[in-house]
Amino acid sequence: GVREEVQKFLEGRLHPSDKLARVQELDKESYRIRCASGSKGRPEECKWALVLATNAAIEANQDKLLGALRTFAEACRTFHTEHMDLHATASCFWLRSDREAEWKALLRRLGMGESQEVAVAVFSLQSSVAILAAADVSEGTSSQMA
Repeated sequence: GVREEVQKFLEGRLHPSDKLARVQELDKESYRIRCASGSKGRPEECKWALVLATNAAIEANQDKLLGALRTFAEACRTFHTEHMDLHATASCFWLRSDREAEWKALLRRLGMGESQEVAVAVFSLQSSVAILAAADVSEGTSSQMA
């Protein structure tokens, strides 16, 4: 289940193509696998990325991370159900903001504070458009995010 997936993550045993709580981590390798043109990538599904950004503090707390991922996964399902016109062009990802300096810098420019554990962002991966919203998804509901 999801708890076991979180444990695999905390132990560093996830492959870039693995998903955690049905949400795939966004990094160069997972983007290439999921979105790049080629054998399996589907660039049409990645025009927009709905992103749960987390920092290292929440990632160290299994229960908080699990709550945030579950809420975000449900919000993604709700979004895709209610916005069928965007379903084929938007993908949901999880972004660990402290993992790469470039992502962390972008999230800071968009307004994610240094101590903020969670934010939700929408990125146009093809046109450099980004919107960030502070979110306490570990306490909130999916309807607040969708």
